[in-house]
Amino acid sequence: MDASERPDARGGAADGSGRLMDLDLKGRSALVTGSSSGIGRAIALQLGEEGATVAVTYHHDRAGAEQVAEQIRSLGGIALVGHYDLDDPSTGQALVRRLAEEHGGPDLLVGNAVAWPRGSAGGPSGWRASLRANLEGTIATIDGALPHLIDVEGRIVLVSSTVAIDGMAGATTYAAAKAGLHGVVAALSVEHGPAGVLTNAVLPGLTLTDRAHQVVPAAARDRVAQRTPTRRLTQPRDVARLVAFLGSPANRQVTGQLLRVDGGLSSRP
Repeated sequence: MDASERPDARGGAADGSGRLMDLDLKGRSALVTGSSSGIGRAIALQLGEEGATVAVTYHHDRAGAEQVAEQIRSLGGIALVGHYDLDDPSTGQALVRRLAEEHGGPDLLVGNAVAWPRGSAGGPSGWRASLRANLEGTIATIDGALPHLIDVEGRIVLVSSTVAIDGMAGATTYAAAKAGLHGVVAALSVEHGPAGVLTNAVLPGLTLTDRAHQVVPAAARDRVAQRTPTRRLTQPRDVARLVAFLGSPANRQVTGQLLRVDGGLSSRP
């Protein structure tokens, strides 16, 4: 019996259906933008648990980012904290340089940060600024990380939303920005796939972050859950586990994909 067939203590084995799978993230480094709370926080923690060195970033909530980093360290992992602003490409470039100098990375870039439209009604200046930040800011960070990712056959995972496909009232700018990132995924997968860089996007549906609990009434959450084939709403960790796989060397052939994490829910009746 070789190692791939050897059962573990729970009756599984190291590979195959229902068996253990090593993501091989130990010793690798990841930059996770927008990771002081919510889905980004869950992604950073998941990657830290898998053994990756994680750059945890924040825009305003430094204390939240420090808490995430401390949780990773408490598990024996390595984490660093840095400021990140989609409106300021130099912040992403500085984090990439820091990871390269201190940890030889990044091996994985997770683009989770989002810039919401400014102003009560958005307005032309608000939605233009939001579109530019979400698209140009993310692309600038990718451009800064690509030389390192190409060297190590790295991974890029962008966090989008099912809103970009299904739509949602009042979310025009947000949906447009996320849909733009889908084009980025398609182009990067073709352009850099030959160098071994795999690029994908995950599309969470309604996800039970702290913010969702605050802004989405319980009755509305229950209605969505009842319409969902799995009869449950997505947890941040559900998204994080998929990101960890897509961003790991265990993923060898998935690229250019938009992967929904919503329990099978769609806008179609």
